[in-house]
Amino acid sequence: MPLCCESGYIASISQPRSAGHAASHESSGDEQISHPGASLLHTPTTEMFTMRNHALLFLFLIQATIGVAAETGVPAGKVKRSEGNVTVDRAGQVQMLKVGAPVYVGDRIRTAADGAVGITLSDDTLLTAGPRSTLLINEFQFNSTTHEGGMLATLLKGTLSVVTGLIGKQAPENVHFRTPTVLLGIRGTEFIVDARAEDE
Repeated sequence: MPLCCESGYIASISQPRSAGHAASHESSGDEQISHPGASLLHTPTTEMFTMRNHALLFLFLIQATIGVAAETGVPAGKVKRSEGNVTVDRAGQVQMLKVGAPVYVGDRIRTAADGAVGITLSDDTLLTAGPRSTLLINEFQFNSTTHEGGMLATLLKGTLSVVTGLIGKQAPENVHFRTPTVLLGIRGTEFIVDARAEDE
C-alpha cells in the first residue's frame, strides 16, 4: 500500500512474490545458465586453435624442405657452357640460356641442331646435353652440409652426358634419369643417356 513520506514523494512497499512466480523465475534462470553452457560445447577453444596452428606450421615446414630449389627460388645449378641456340622454357616463357644463367627445378632446356649446353648442379653434378636435345629438371634437393638430397631429370629427346656429383657419391639410389621409355638409376660416375629416335 502507498505511504506518504515527509518529502512529499510517494513510496510503495513491494509485495512479496508468490511461490509460483519465484519458481518460474528460478526455472527461467536455470534455462539461461544451461543454454550458454551447451553452446560452449561446440565452440573451438584456444587449445584447439593452437593445435591446428602447430599442425599447419608442421606441414609448411615439410613443404619448404621438399623441392626447396623450386619453392624458395634457389637455383638448382647454373650454365657453365652454352653453344649455338640454347633456350629454356620457364613457367611458360621461353628465353635464351647463356653462360652463367641459373637453372631451376621445372626448367625445360632445349638445344637446336647447332646447340649444346653444360650445366653444373649445386652438388657438382655435370649435365651436358648435345644437339637437338630437350632436358627437363624434374626434382632436385641438396643439403650442402650433409650432402644429402636427390634428383630426377628427364631427357625427352637427344643425348645427355652425366658426371655424378656429391649426391650420387653418397646416395646413388636417390639419383634418377628418365627417358620417354625408361627410368634409369645412375651407372657409375660417368655415363650417357640416349633418347634419340631411330632415324636420327
